[in-house]
Amino acid sequence: MTRPVSLMLALLLAACATVGRDFSFEDAQRIKLGMTEAQVVQIMGKPTNKSIDGTGELWMWIYVTSTIGSPPNSKSFAVKIKNGEVIYIQQ
Repeated sequence: MTRPVSLMLALLLAACATVGRDFSFEDAQRIKLGMTEAQVVQIMGKPTNKSIDGTGELWMWIYVTSTIGSPPNSKSFAVKIKNGEVIYIQQ
């Protein structure tokens, strides 16, 4: 009898998926040009993804959640960091 329960639990968990850490747009609006990396992390938490190019580091916060039968809910925010400071904010 534990097999059907385990299977049901696995299917239930697969029906809901979340990627990233939730964040608020109110917090994102607090980010300003010239802020340090530490200040950004203090407000937003660690970014979901970082990429580096010739103009600096792009930090991205991405949150996606979905359940079967409902459209996915997603949001994202990004800043560019150069020399330890915010030089660009996604608008």
